[in-house]
Amino acid sequence: MPATAGFDPAIGHGLGFDRSDLEYNQRGALSPVQVAAVRAEHAKMGAQSRVAGIVVGVVFVGGTIAGIIGAYREGGALLALKVAGVMFMIGLICVVANVVHWYRTRRHGPDLRLYVVDGVTRCRPDDESPRVDIGGVTFYVMPSVFAALHDGRYYRIYYVEHRFAHWRRPVSAEALV
Repeated sequence: MPATAGFDPAIGHGLGFDRSDLEYNQRGALSPVQVAAVRAEHAKMGAQSRVAGIVVGVVFVGGTIAGIIGAYREGGALLALKVAGVMFMIGLICVVANVVHWYRTRRHGPDLRLYVVDGVTRCRPDDESPRVDIGGVTFYVMPSVFAALHDGRYYRIYYVEHRFAHWRRPVSAEALV
């Protein structure tokens, strides 16, 4: 059965919004609940990124130590010093790149701007996650959201963009006709 225009409880349940949130979005703003959710998501992504960075750093340091020891055993102190110098430069480049990336993407916190796209939806199953294309924008959505949207139907989707994850997350949607 096709969705009617306006708020659809199935889409609301899938994306985690209610009529109140949709009303905020229709006025061009995120609701207080949505702001809190975006901030929490941003903090969680930052924490995951830090943990991943620490793990990669530990593996890099361990590999560097093993490489220096192996170079010392095979070619003596001069070769070990050369390996240490190369690994130090690689590590320094990685640290500088990470700081630049942090400065450009995370220092200001999450992007709390609300973006809007509307148009005819094209719902396509994908290998990893169902995909919805609308107005030139692609969203990867949960199966419950995918099931609630109807291919070929005209929708308006309100979404936020995550700067350092480089993806778009719908916060609400409504059928327009």
